[in-house]
Amino acid sequence: MTKKARRSKSNIALPKINPHAAGIDIGANEIYVAVPADSDSDPVRCFTTFTDDLQSIVLWLASCGVKTVAMESTGVYWIPLFQILESAGFEVFLVNSRHVKNVPGRKTDVSDAQWLQYLHSVGLLRASFRPPQEVCALRHRDNLVQISSKHVLHMQKALTQMNVQIHNVITDITGVTGLRIIDEILAGTRDVQKLAALRDGRIKASAETIARSLVGDYRREHLFTLAQSLRHHKASVAEIAIHEHIYRITGIDLTRIPGIETQAARTLFCEIGPVIDRFATAKHFASWLGLCPDNRITGGRVLSANTRDVRSRAACILRMAANSLHRSQTRLGDFFRRMKGRLGTPKAITATAHKLARILFHLLRERVAYDDSIFAQQDQQHRQRKLKQIATQAAAYGFTLVASPQAQPSVS
Repeated sequence: MTKKARRSKSNIALPKINPHAAGIDIGANEIYVAVPADSDSDPVRCFTTFTDDLQSIVLWLASCGVKTVAMESTGVYWIPLFQILESAGFEVFLVNSRHVKNVPGRKTDVSDAQWLQYLHSVGLLRASFRPPQEVCALRHRDNLVQISSKHVLHMQKALTQMNVQIHNVITDITGVTGLRIIDEILAGTRDVQKLAALRDGRIKASAETIARSLVGDYRREHLFTLAQSLRHHKASVAEIAIHEHIYRITGIDLTRIPGIETQAARTLFCEIGPVIDRFATAKHFASWLGLCPDNRITGGRVLSANTRDVRSRAACILRMAANSLHRSQTRLGDFFRRMKGRLGTPKAITATAHKLARILFHLLRERVAYDDSIFAQQDQQHRQRKLKQIATQAAAYGFTLVASPQAQPSVS
């Protein structure tokens, strides 16, 4: 008769990698902070979210000898405390909530704070990437670009309601001609010939066509909406001249990369920053963006190779840039079309976005300009593989390929 193995009730103590670590669970109205049990008689405390309480958290952590803090990225509630702790000299780990899920069972704010503190003390947490504070400040200005586009739509709607068709005659009502005319309309001018005379010489539409488009049913309420939208648009535009400084800061013109336009370069800069040393390799960078396979392997068998569901504006921009290459007569455009024929459109977009991410990593790491000629060697290797494949297929049907002396390899 065999004895049943007795289950040990003792926990295996993991070594403390960060003995001076604290954990913080953040909510909209309350913040729970946990420090090492031997550093205070009351190791878990609750604070409100007022600024003076945030300062009290800093003082209490300092008195407990805490040097590093871990907190979850909960909405936007973490931002004020993160900034205050970082300014006070603490090492702050902003962690993904999926990486710190508590064990099943009881779920309280106190246990969450203690769980964060424990995981951080034994070195099981990884800090999420966050660019320098100076770059984070630029994100606010980048968001104004999207807000500005909404104001333009409101302007167009107000003009349409008055049956003023100027936005259908000229390409951009926020250009030189459009703003001149709208400013005069809001100043009280109704003489369409006088308004049409404000036309810039580069406008293709004639002065007569512009004059006809300015005949409308001007109403006070719509003019008020037009004035308010124009004022907000101008205020936004005054804050969004970021792309002029990107080249000065990085020394690299990101718009030379096929598919990367000015707005895309601005968003990438605001998401990543000018320095990319936080990522060890291009593979780590692509993994952070969610542009590489997330292999799930068990028993030597691959269960899934799908990409992770990552919400990243940088990844979204790279995917949009990749999709815009479907007609590009560049080597990256050739790569996209080749992947599309082999994998289909969705996977081709991901593969091309992954390639753009690696290019972006190389440019920011090495501080070199984009050079399309570096793909020449890759194209030659691909051509050799393709010729070998065609020769093999021809041999299977009893044919032999003979190179034409007039044939020249095509270079896009």
